[in-house]
Amino acid sequence: IPYPESAKEQNIEGHVTVNILVNKDGGVEQVKLLDSVPEGIFDQVTLSSIRTWRFSPAEYKGQFVSVWVKQKLKFQVN
Repeated sequence: IPYPESAKEQNIEGHVTVNILVNKDGGVEQVKLLDSVPEGIFDQVTLSSIRTWRFSPAEYKGQFVSVWVKQKLKFQVN
């Protein structure tokens, strides 16, 4: 996920926690923002980036299924 330039220039660090609905093909079907600190700084870049991610689909009783995954992403200036 690209670090927002304005946050990098101001040495702003934080985190974003999201729920991701991974469909049975491994694509991202939905992303729900649960928490962000500081609020509004990393939200948009996180949501737009996650929508392009691919996962190995979950399997239940031999069938691929959709599943919610909770993910916390930390942003730190290096």
